[in-house]
Amino acid sequence: REDIVARIGGDEFAYFAAYHDKTRYNDLIPKLIPLVKQYNLINSLKGGVELDFSYGTVIQNFHPGNLGKNRAKIDETLNALNRIWLNIADQNMYEMKRRKKIHMVEKKSAKA
Repeated sequence: REDIVARIGGDEFAYFAAYHDKTRYNDLIPKLIPLVKQYNLINSLKGGVELDFSYGTVIQNFHPGNLGKNRAKIDETLNALNRIWLNIADQNMYEMKRRKKIHMVEKKSAKA
C-alpha cells in the first residue's frame, strides 16, 4: 500500500498513511525533527530562512469492508470521514502552534 502526501493549501500538507499502525506513525515524527534541524543548520550558513513545522494527527483504523459492495456509499462515507479526520488533525496542529507561541513568550520573559 502506498502513503500519500498532499498539499491541501498554502503551506499545509496532509500525510495519509495507508493501514499503518500507531507504532510506525510514532517513528515518523522523531525522524523528521532532526532532518529539519539539519536543514536549518545548512540553510543558515547560506543566509536562508529557518524552516519550522507543526503537525496535528489523527489515527484511525478504518476498513470499508463493513460498508458492503455499494461503491457510492463507500465513497460518501470515506469523504465524510476524511473531512472529519482532517479537521481533527488541523485542530491538533493549531494547538501545537499555540503551545509553541506560549513557550516562546515564556522564554523571552525569562530572558528579560
